[in-house]
Amino acid sequence: MKILNLDSGWSVRRSDAGTPYERTQTHALPKIPAAVPGHVHLDLVAAGIIGHPFKERFEAGLYWIDESAWTYECEFDWQPDMGLPYRTLEFGGLDTICQIFLNGDLIGSSDNFHLPLEISVCDQLVNGKNLLTVAFASAVLEGDKRRTEYFKANRIQTQTKNFDERAFVRKPGYMSGWDWGPRLVSCGIWKPVRLIEYRARLSKCSVVQAPLKSGRFRLEAKYSVSGEGTVELRYNGRPLPPGEAEIEVSGDLWWPSGEGVQVLNPFEFVVDGQTVVRQIGLRTIELVRERDRFGQSFEFVVNGRRVWARGANWIPHDSFPSQPSDSEIGDAIRRYARLGMNMLRVWGGGMYESEAFYDACDRLGMMVWQDFPYACSYYPDGDDERRVAAEEAAFHIERLRDRASLALWCGNNENRVMWQGKWGGTEFAPSRFFGEPIYDKVLPAVVRELDPHRSYIESSPLLAKGM
Repeated sequence: MKILNLDSGWSVRRSDAGTPYERTQTHALPKIPAAVPGHVHLDLVAAGIIGHPFKERFEAGLYWIDESAWTYECEFDWQPDMGLPYRTLEFGGLDTICQIFLNGDLIGSSDNFHLPLEISVCDQLVNGKNLLTVAFASAVLEGDKRRTEYFKANRIQTQTKNFDERAFVRKPGYMSGWDWGPRLVSCGIWKPVRLIEYRARLSKCSVVQAPLKSGRFRLEAKYSVSGEGTVELRYNGRPLPPGEAEIEVSGDLWWPSGEGVQVLNPFEFVVDGQTVVRQIGLRTIELVRERDRFGQSFEFVVNGRRVWARGANWIPHDSFPSQPSDSEIGDAIRRYARLGMNMLRVWGGGMYESEAFYDACDRLGMMVWQDFPYACSYYPDGDDERRVAAEEAAFHIERLRDRASLALWCGNNENRVMWQGKWGGTEFAPSRFFGEPIYDKVLPAVVRELDPHRSYIESSPLLAKGM
């Protein structure tokens, strides 16, 4: 395998500016250097065009950036290697609505901040100089357009509250502004870009853990391979028999912080020289909800022991998701552990967190309550939106289901109580709970299929069942 990191040589320009005639003493924004991973606001700061939005009141003067289109470009050299016949462009994260061009030809598009994108470029690369272009549309203007069309089709009043343009673009809600943070919708290539050449590579891999009545655990490797290659599996350094993907194991258990030791066991996937390691903690975690004198309990049981959940809400670490380093994330979680916490809730107004976040939670015994990223809003819920919700959920469930720290899936943050309380006034509420089919049908179905041994609740806060 050969990997070319496309993390330098990028530029960005505003691509929707211009008038049909010359205006006196006006100047188009120049093409400026761009950081990848990064965001356009930070590129404009670095170029001296705007002040940093965290300073003074600069945020209020920068809304034009979010209503503009921006185009990123990068030129790179490439020569073919006949021993590596498969070639893929891998975008770890694109924010958000964009088209991708290679040497002027449209090769792909993206419309979801929360999903990576891979594009086969076996036939599009040329020997020598190649030009990669990523053209972003304004998430604000596109969201407004989609809102208008959806409201007309569903006979929704324009003045309906808590159903604004952010609900129509799959990106973190907090970037559109929250009570704790600024409105910096932005755009950009927020995760690394790589050109990968290979004979065979793991396109996905995870380990499904199931407790057995004997007290042992069944571990089942789930994986898929791009290209042609055979996968070798090892658990704790011991190879699994060829062709077998399941193993029954026992051993020391993984416990939350303050309850015991965080034992992790390496499960390795090896193909054509590539090794991917998943750290497996043997444990059971379930949410127990039983009728009691207050209404209904809400308790986490780990390895048969009731554990008092002590924790906090985890919001994104920065207004610009590309910025936090792995070490910053790890340091923050260590601070929570030192404070005596054992659970963090990944809040639904943000995003699915980085591998560094879940790595630290696994190591430090920090249980994770994982919201799906829907928060404080109604959401469109037609067939297309349900399909997108299922695709996004499936990707991240498969990505995270072997995490020892993952304790709970939750459909959204405060959406049901928003509907029940008619936030914004009864006269401005829609005729039904838009988004409900996603939380009550789509998401739990995907969880049951892909992560059946974990608990799911449809919203937070949550009424007791039967009340």
